Amino acid sequence: MSIWVSGRDLWSWRQLACQQIDPWIPDPLVRVERQRELDWLILRVAKLDRLALRLGTLQNLSQVELTRSLSSLADLWQKRLQENVPLQYLLGTVAWRDFTLQVASGVLIPRPETELLIDLAIAHQKMSLGIGRIWERAVVRSPSV
Repeated sequence: MSIWVSGRDLWSWRQLACQQIDPWIPDPLVRVERQRELDWLILRVAKLDRLALRLGTLQNLSQVELTRSLSSLADLWQKRLQENVPLQYLLGTVAWRDFTLQVASGVLIPRPETELLIDLAIAHQKMSLGIGRIWERAVVRSPSV
């Protein structure tokens, strides 16, 4: 289901949501992380360019398509702030590698570190099979003079 809001309304909602962080988070570094989470949440429910969100140029858009209403978005954000529920659980999905995975509170959320471990395991497997050593065997010989 698509919901359309003006870019100005979405930007105003974001500004209000940013102001709500202060009472809950006294540490400025954690507050910055929460602002990143807020942007992540918005980008997951809005068909919007990340740069438009970061620069605030979304205010100039006449309409932005959302998968949830602003009131639903506000409820999710409040639950995140008050109950510290991970956004991935609130949205029910997480992007991981080239997949969108469904998650719920009984499922661990895949971490970026897990992606690195998989990349290392794949590289190790390739090396043990000799796939990564192609360049070592391809010796370029110059013609004898």
